[in-house]
Amino acid sequence: MYSNFTFITRSSFIILLFLFVSSCKNNNVYRNYDNQPHNQKNCIFCQIDIISKNKIYKETDSILIFKDINTKPAVHILCIPKKHIKNLSEVSPSDAFLLGEMQVEIANIGREICPNGFRVVTNTGSDAHQTVFHLHYHILGGESICNLAETGFSLGALLYKDVDMIVFLCNDPEFPVHIIVEPTMNIDSLDTVDSSHTFLLGRIQMKISELGKQYCSNGFRIVTNSGQDSHQVQPHKLRYHILGGKRLSRLAY
Repeated sequence: MYSNFTFITRSSFIILLFLFVSSCKNNNVYRNYDNQPHNQKNCIFCQIDIISKNKIYKETDSILIFKDINTKPAVHILCIPKKHIKNLSEVSPSDAFLLGEMQVEIANIGREICPNGFRVVTNTGSDAHQTVFHLHYHILGGESICNLAETGFSLGALLYKDVDMIVFLCNDPEFPVHIIVEPTMNIDSLDTVDSSHTFLLGRIQMKISELGKQYCSNGFRIVTNSGQDSHQVQPHKLRYHILGGKRLSRLAY
């Protein structure tokens, strides 16, 4: 009788422990990994020598573009700055031109490898499941990928406008925070930009950083869709979607 009671008690304790841990994962208690030590010395993306030469698509003085080890979707490429930057939350004004250069290089590689369209994603912080703490943009394509951030919402309040960009807060039942940042200039999608847009795109990335920190303290995901394979809706217009306000699901391709 006593042994049976002990077994039940231990089983109950294990169940309660499991429930507690599961609860923590969905709350701030579990978000402390975003504050774990990270620096250039222990950053895998700062060890450029470990990336096989046949995996590198392009290398400049400031940017590296290479194939991700993830094989989904058919095309999965990463674009990183050689400078160690944790994520979009930690960029500084001096990084604006670099961020613009990265967007232009992403556009170039996307046009070349994904003629039917591509998606660009960057994750910032724990809510977005950032696991490598070095700013990186995912270039996804080569096949039709899931619809993300293109439907199911309506434009809401105007948050900001200047000569270069306009920002809307969206009404979206899926994402507590859904903000759209788009250039005032008529640009169909990211795959139509060139080097003349570098400064503009850098300014937009800096604004995204500011908005992400303001509205999504635990992290955010940035998505921009270009072309058919990414399910970009009509009319085509370059849009950066800031998604957050909750623990986001991991990306499905």
